[in-house]
Amino acid sequence: MKKRTFAALLILALAAASFTGCGEKEEGAAAPAGSAAEKESETAAAETTEAAAADALAIELNKDGLDTATKVTIGYNSTTWMWAVDQEMHFFEDEFAKYGIEVEWQLFDSGAAEKEAMATNNLDFGTSGIVPVVTIGASDLPVKVLAKYNLDPAYIDILVPAGSDIKEVADLKGKTIACPIGTAEYGFLLIALQNVGLTAEDVEIVNMAKTEHVTALSQNSIEATCTSGPHNLTAINDGIATSILNSEGVFNNTAYIIASEEFVENNPTIAAIFLKAWTAEMDYINQDMEAALDIVVEYTGAERESLVYGLSAEYDTEVTDFDKQSLEDIMNMFYETGQIENTFDTDSIYDFSYLERANEL
Repeated sequence: MKKRTFAALLILALAAASFTGCGEKEEGAAAPAGSAAEKESETAAAETTEAAAADALAIELNKDGLDTATKVTIGYNSTTWMWAVDQEMHFFEDEFAKYGIEVEWQLFDSGAAEKEAMATNNLDFGTSGIVPVVTIGASDLPVKVLAKYNLDPAYIDILVPAGSDIKEVADLKGKTIACPIGTAEYGFLLIALQNVGLTAEDVEIVNMAKTEHVTALSQNSIEATCTSGPHNLTAINDGIATSILNSEGVFNNTAYIIASEEFVENNPTIAAIFLKAWTAEMDYINQDMEAALDIVVEYTGAERESLVYGLSAEYDTEVTDFDKQSLEDIMNMFYETGQIENTFDTDSIYDFSYLERANEL
């Protein structure tokens, strides 16, 4: 019934625009074919038609007092493919423009920062690694996981300065390690330490933004860092650092699409529109990874090799049983080591209803 109602509204809007154009033509003599006046008239008619279509879509969105937002804010970091590809291909802007909704991109250093902004209703949609999702659930923050996307299994490295005496993770005992706390990198570091019988108490972890890691390594101001693409490969390729452990086979690098719970509950169709645009972009990346890489390099300034290394896995929206088990394992590890105070029902963090709705649009 909803689709039929929407179709009827759209047809009426387009018909109204068409009748308006006809009435204007009858008032004066027809402009010569191909004249400036005729082109101006055609442009005006097209704009009127687009506006009428947008009005019809807006009527459909505002039904029952829901989906009243006129702007969506989307979080990203400097190497987020979603942001970079959209600067060229406009998947989000074009899809939301159909409904007269503005898109605003907001820059963050990490998924941990994005979830904090969502918890205070200062961000609508964003991306996050697995560790911020654990802290979202443990802190009972009003943030939901809507879908996932894959990162390369080898996305994270523990690095030491070139020539360092530190050769393996066990050698990190008593050392200073730079790592952004509350991130996927932090989770990988704790697991790596645990696997050799160490804990966070056995090292000194400095909460440092990933963008500062390469400089810190080059200046030998830290003894190690746990960082991810493109910073890890930049440091390795420039001869600044060497890797003593990579995340492949050690840590699940799944990343997630997260959203403000309040926003999506009040704007369920807008949430579906967001996921429709996101899915279209993921399909584009999967179909032409090389073209997508060209775009990301252009807009982020990152080295192409580092992007391939970090994000060459095929994108997929489905959260698997393995993903869910990984989340539960990290939650339990964080609880046992005192990183979080509470456990939670991990299934409660997911809400896939908006993704299902997106498939119906």
